[in-house]
Amino acid sequence: MLQVTRNGSPMAGTDVCINTEMVGMSGMGYTDKGREIAPGRYQVGFRFGMVGTYRANVVAQQGGDEVSIPLTFKVGSASTKPGGK
Repeated sequence: MLQVTRNGSPMAGTDVCINTEMVGMSGMGYTDKGREIAPGRYQVGFRFGMVGTYRANVVAQQGGDEVSIPLTFKVGSASTKPGGK
């Protein structure tokens, strides 16, 4: 879930989108548009094809204003056993 605010107030009716791309792998990208679930709160899906480093951009647009927030993060194994085995 993403929360979009301006000066501390929720921004309802904002277009929110996220796109992700795996670093060094073409064709490993994903884009999704947010769905407003409460005023200023948006549910956005993520999908990762494999373990690795990803770049993402979260874009929020309302009227003529647009904000883009770049992110870089690592997706690890879903293993719950010690040592990842």
